[in-house]
Amino acid sequence: MNAAERGVEVHVVLDAFGSALMPKQWLERWEQAGIRFRFYNPSPNIFRFGSQILQRLHRKIVVVDGRIALIGGINISKDQIETSDEGSRLDFAAAVEGPLVSVIHLQCLNFHRRLEHQWFGFYKNLRHPQGLGSGNSAGDAKAKYILRDNFKHRRNIEKAYWTAMENAKSEIILANAYFFPGTRFLRKIKQASRRGVKISLILQGRSEYLLMKWATEGLYRSLLKWNVELYEYQPRFLHAKVAVCDESWSTIGSCNLDPFSLYGNLEANIVVSDSKFSAELYTQLSKCIAEDCKRVLKYEMNFFRRILVKVSFWLFRFLPKILRGVHRSASSMTITRRQEAPVINQ
Repeated sequence: MNAAERGVEVHVVLDAFGSALMPKQWLERWEQAGIRFRFYNPSPNIFRFGSQILQRLHRKIVVVDGRIALIGGINISKDQIETSDEGSRLDFAAAVEGPLVSVIHLQCLNFHRRLEHQWFGFYKNLRHPQGLGSGNSAGDAKAKYILRDNFKHRRNIEKAYWTAMENAKSEIILANAYFFPGTRFLRKIKQASRRGVKISLILQGRSEYLLMKWATEGLYRSLLKWNVELYEYQPRFLHAKVAVCDESWSTIGSCNLDPFSLYGNLEANIVVSDSKFSAELYTQLSKCIAEDCKRVLKYEMNFFRRILVKVSFWLFRFLPKILRGVHRSASSMTITRRQEAPVINQ
């Protein structure tokens, strides 16, 4: 509000499900301050199994003056901003400067224009600010901005992981809050492990969503059989979506490795090819393993837990097929409406 009141153009898109409790009085104050805001997927129809039900805006992006961008998994919410609270979460984000910011900036503008086309004139005055970003100079790191949507870029983030695991030579550390990838992703892990690559997975020890936790536990025996080291983060909730390969490749973003992120939500990650950046992230993850994680050496469960795990496992195993069907029908609707498809993935 302070920025808007001093003349800065402020555009905000909120996920309707994730921001359902946003106080009405704050929205009124935003409107008075001149902030242009919109809820993505504001009114899904639960009685019609269509495109809106399982699709969320899960990206977490801020772009300021076309010069600096923040991207990661951190929501703007009390339990993620306040790190001292017991209910807070472990998460990561990156600050981006240089030419890549122009790519992120342009994608955000295009996304807002797409909303304008879909929701009638809410961003009529939106424009690309003249001259912004022109002063950015390239640094030493090579980075790529990757989107996941339900149009042209459905598997971009997943493919980036596949390529990194295929090329890994010594070690992979992967921290992911909600881990239940597809069979091809799991095959890449198995193949890398058989080549002698050390693989460490940092997963949730404490979970808000027990069905997902039980589904993930359904993978434990296979992962342990493949000599994958499993670690459960203990102090707080884990919300991270990061990975490092060989201390030279890394990714940070919003994309979980579960059916919702991989097949339904709109997501955004950056992939960084830089030894200094990757080494810093590797050090943080290694410290997390050493100080805050409990290693799973074997997995045993009683009869009732086994039933819960199996039911959850197969529920999430079939979920991608459901999501594909949902978004196939959504795509045909979109073509009919002639909506602008999302652009820019690198």
